[in-house]
Amino acid sequence: MWWAQGGAAIRGENRGWVSEQRAAGFGPAVGAVPRRRAHDRLDAPDMDAVRRDFTLNDVAPEVAAEVRLVCGCSGSTTVPVMARWSCFTVRVATGATRIRPVGGEGGTREQDVLSTVHVPWRLEPRDPRDPGPGGGGGEVGWMRAHELMGSRLVESSAAPVSGRRGPDEIARTDGEWIVALIQLRGRMVISDGGDPLELGPGGVVVWDSTAPASFEIKKRDHKRSVFFPREFLSTLCPTLDTRPMLELPSADPSVALFRAVAADVARHAADLDDVGRFASSQALAELLVACLRPRVLQGRAAHQAALFRRACAHVEERLGDPDLRPGVLAAELKVPLRTLQDVFAQRGHTVRGYIKTRRLGRAHGELRRADGRSVTEIAFALGFTHAGHFSRSFHERYGTTPREVRAEGVRPARRGAP
Repeated sequence: MWWAQGGAAIRGENRGWVSEQRAAGFGPAVGAVPRRRAHDRLDAPDMDAVRRDFTLNDVAPEVAAEVRLVCGCSGSTTVPVMARWSCFTVRVATGATRIRPVGGEGGTREQDVLSTVHVPWRLEPRDPRDPGPGGGGGEVGWMRAHELMGSRLVESSAAPVSGRRGPDEIARTDGEWIVALIQLRGRMVISDGGDPLELGPGGVVVWDSTAPASFEIKKRDHKRSVFFPREFLSTLCPTLDTRPMLELPSADPSVALFRAVAADVARHAADLDDVGRFASSQALAELLVACLRPRVLQGRAAHQAALFRRACAHVEERLGDPDLRPGVLAAELKVPLRTLQDVFAQRGHTVRGYIKTRRLGRAHGELRRADGRSVTEIAFALGFTHAGHFSRSFHERYGTTPREVRAEGVRPARRGAP
């Protein structure tokens, strides 16, 4: 059963549509069925009689309606509809919401539906004089969401539009999601700040809700997105790392199977019970992990190698800073300390031990050059704060004392002196 709470009441049973309007500031519903009380249950025989769209006229600009769509077999979604058009159409089927600005004052409030059913996005406004979608008129698109007890499947279609997710949108996102986007028709360009990816029919990209992102749809498209809570996927693949976003090869058999199962789940989700929805969610998660694991491992190895190189270069630049410690290095590289420690451990080092080793190595070279500085001056110039600690560490490393190495460097110069 579908019902609505807020400025506009929209209800339905099974796959029927019905409309009801009960908010102050809304004009009469065009083509609406006879008015009902806010929470009357519709009997099945009523369904054929009420399959229709409805239009809310004379919407007061300040009116803000929150429409809560609830389906007994596929979960619930709360959709805030901010009434900023002078007239708009809302169409509700089993799980589907369509919003179409009809005329008058333009707007881009379709993002409110998108932000709630999907995740928050900032849609780029179109010129209100543009007769196309997102401007002065035309249908924006539709979305259908199914809760799968562990994941969420969202099917959508949109006219040309672009959108961005920045710090504000990320902060407003409820939870952390790994999203597998399957392009069904049309083309879109999506990016998380790196090289943009252009998706055509059959394309699959996996993106992370915690990363900034942008998209552009140039021609009406149709896509299917499966949202997995990060902790849910992490139980199946503890090394999961989906940043930057990954494009999966369309011809890969695992990817083809994931697309096929997602299509079947979308087709039958409205009729599944709790056990079926949980099984569907688990199957999709395991298939996606099978698609990701080889690429995640390969990408993770490359990412860790690059991080190790960056860390080593940073250490070389900061050897003379006595405050250079593992926590400071991790903060300056903008990575968790545990991540940095793991990268060094995989190469047989500790972060602290590597810094100390590089300081001693640089000191050994400086002492052999015998540039006139004392042992203590060289030690302090390389971040040591205690001459005795430096001498002991040097002896442990090289089996000799700093003074002996310095003397070896001085002797040849003295032999050549007149």
